Amino acid sequence: MCKYRVQAYDPFGFKKLKDVWDKLYEGKDMTYFQSYDWYEIINSMIPLKGEVLYLVVSNGLQPILIAPLWILRRTFGFINKKGCYFFGRGGYTDYLNFIYKSFDPLALDAIFVYVRTNYGISRYFLECMPEYSASYQYIVRTKTVVKIHQSICVKLALPDSSSQYENMLSKHVRQNLRTAKNRCQKSGLVLTQTFYKETTDRLLIR
Repeated sequence: MCKYRVQAYDPFGFKKLKDVWDKLYEGKDMTYFQSYDWYEIINSMIPLKGEVLYLVVSNGLQPILIAPLWILRRTFGFINKKGCYFFGRGGYTDYLNFIYKSFDPLALDAIFVYVRTNYGISRYFLECMPEYSASYQYIVRTKTVVKIHQSICVKLALPDSSSQYENMLSKHVRQNLRTAKNRCQKSGLVLTQTFYKETTDRLLIR
């Protein structure tokens, strides 16, 4: 039976995780908001309160899961209660999750044990997790979960053509778009609109 080991990194040790992070990010449950590049941005926005940790779980052979966490030892304000949160919440991150290539439930349990043992915390506020992800499905199946719907997740339906796209816009926005096109033409530039319907957000970003 393999023994799971948890190693903690603070925000100053974040760069040491790049190679491991990039490999785990290849998992099908990951969005661009779980990429190393994205966390490199928000790693520079450390909250004034609480403690930010990157917990890396290894199964004896290799790292298999990273948990980017924000831990509050005491409640402050109206919405920041004592507990464990995803680091990146309340900002520009649309989807939050653990980082893994292939989800291992025992790795996530190792995180829960580590946080309870070292911080005395067993209450988690895991917001904005994709419901299709294996991590989310495991949590709702095995843990006591209270769902709170406080925000709306917006899904954009991409049109099939530029004309359909422009028909979706307001009169004011269409006028601004025409103005931009005219200015581009006068400057010898070409403004194009391309719709990628068969690719992932990660490929599109790249």
